[in-house]
Amino acid sequence: EEDTTEENQIDGGGAVGMALIAHPDGSYERCNVTSGAWLASMKRGAYTTARTVGGNCVFELSFHLQRIIDSLEIMEESLGAKAGFDDAAVEHGTALELKNTVMSSMREAVREFSKTCSGEIKITVLVVMEEGLPRVWTHVTSLG
Repeated sequence: EEDTTEENQIDGGGAVGMALIAHPDGSYERCNVTSGAWLASMKRGAYTTARTVGGNCVFELSFHLQRIIDSLEIMEESLGAKAGFDDAAVEHGTALELKNTVMSSMREAVREFSKTCSGEIKITVLVVMEEGLPRVWTHVTSLG
């Protein structure tokens, strides 16, 4: 259920669609919920928040990708099956595939968001393990 309290809405005169969420199935959803409120409403997972530079490059992309992998490995060690992990869910080969999936989700979310908004973009990626498989969501909004 979407939280519509004022502190969780993106400033924009209340206009719906000031943010965009890319779902794991490739669909998009426009909303006016902040990334923090969105994260709080989602399942527990590994996340990172990045920003664009020049409109289409992600600042310190490799750092953010590795942060997701490292967070998932820590979650796997400490939570295991309680967090949706199966045996060795985050391995080296899987980590590379996951980084590619995260990059693809970020790229497509930024591309879709940029069709109606310009300027620098705040990107929040969430990876949740479901039945041993990583599911990637991306929330994007204007930076500032």
